[in-house]
Amino acid sequence: MTIKINDEYAIQSDASCWAISKWTKDKRDGDYFKQILWYTSFEGAVAGLARRMIRMSDAQTLEDAIIDAGKVKESIRMALEPSYKVSEFLKNEMELINEQS
Repeated sequence: MTIKINDEYAIQSDASCWAISKWTKDKRDGDYFKQILWYTSFEGAVAGLARRMIRMSDAQTLEDAIIDAGKVKESIRMALEPSYKVSEFLKNEMELINEQS
C-alpha cells in the first residue's frame, strides 16, 4: 500500500512494516518512492514523518519552526483525514514543540 502525503513523501506498507518513502528520480529506474525509514506501526510512521519534515524545514528562527510545524501537521492531516484522525494523534507532538518555545 502507498499513501501519498505530498509530492515529496509517502507512507508505504508491506507484510512486515510501515515505511516513510521519499520521491526519487533515477535515470535507470525512473521516478519512484524510495523507502528511507521503517516503523512497526502506522502511528509510528506518521509521527516519524512529521518529525522528519519539521527537522528538514528551512526555518531560521524558532518562530519559523513553529509555523513550519503547523504546516506539516496540516499537510499530513489533509492527506490522511477523514479516514485517520491525525489531529489528535499529532496533538502531543505539536504540544511538545510549543512547550519548547
